[in-house]
Amino acid sequence: MIINGKCCCNGAFFAKHLTNTELNGDVRLADIRGMAANTIGQAFYEMKAVASGTRCKNFFYHAHLTPKEHERLTPEQWEWAVDELEKRLGLEGQARFVVQHEKKGRIHRHVVWSRIDVDRMRAIPNNDNYRDLLAVE
Repeated sequence: MIINGKCCCNGAFFAKHLTNTELNGDVRLADIRGMAANTIGQAFYEMKAVASGTRCKNFFYHAHLTPKEHERLTPEQWEWAVDELEKRLGLEGQARFVVQHEKKGRIHRHVVWSRIDVDRMRAIPNNDNYRDLLAVE
């Protein structure tokens, strides 16, 4: 599996990309947790609203998980990959949503986590995480 990720701030751009059926074929909200939202756009809006109580600019972390060409993951393997990445990034228990894209018969997923610890109203640090991404691949 190939995993890329980084902290971001442009929820409007990502909402448009993640819901684009022309570019991505089949688009499905695979999971959402820790939010009142039930759509991708609402989820970004809610994350931004929470972050407005902080000085954090890059209020969410976006990861892109793509199986290698010969790989086909089961639902359990997808769940493990997302949960393991979440743990390694220090984002356990954070509000998140998962979007699945199927394009030309291949599936990849995007995971978006809120970086704001709502109990402390501070951003969870997420600087050099290249090794964390490699550990899950």
